[in-house]
Amino acid sequence: MMHSHKLIRASEVGNYLYCRRSWFLSAPGIAPGLEQMGKRHAGIEYHRLHGEQVRFAQKLRFACGYILFVVLFLAFGYWLYLHFQ
Repeated sequence: MMHSHKLIRASEVGNYLYCRRSWFLSAPGIAPGLEQMGKRHAGIEYHRLHGEQVRFAQKLRFACGYILFVVLFLAFGYWLYLHFQ
């Protein structure tokens, strides 16, 4: 027989680990005031901007790796050209 205890779902744990404040503000029975809603929207915007910065850094890292590979390939080709001329 089920008890009347509230079940904690895995998605709730994930939300809590991602952002405790957002988890608290989205809990049932919590009615955030205007100040809390403003803070929540600011937090959402902060996370969005941070995500964009992370994606940009990942693309930049990939591009740098690709450029390094091309430079090393060209340097090796030049070295072969000089030694086997």
